Amino acid sequence: MTKVVREQRLPHIMVVLPPTSDTSDARAKADELIRDRLGIENFEIMLVELEEEGQVATPGGIVQGKRFRVAFRQTHGVVVYVHPDYDKIVNR
Repeated sequence: MTKVVREQRLPHIMVVLPPTSDTSDARAKADELIRDRLGIENFEIMLVELEEEGQVATPGGIVQGKRFRVAFRQTHGVVVYVHPDYDKIVNR
């Protein structure tokens, strides 16, 4: 019998930045994208982690850089769903 493991995903965005970038750069860019592209004004960034670095595939092609995963939580407005273990998952 094969055991199926399901990955839990939090609301997040992926940010690709230059190779010299760090987590504070990713946090700032994610803040801008969440506000401008997603139109969410009231949120908090819960987690910023480096996903990969080096040759990173993007919709525009392969670039040299770093890809960060930025998990966030909407704090006000219409929230469709929040995973019951959200805080536990983010605060590893």
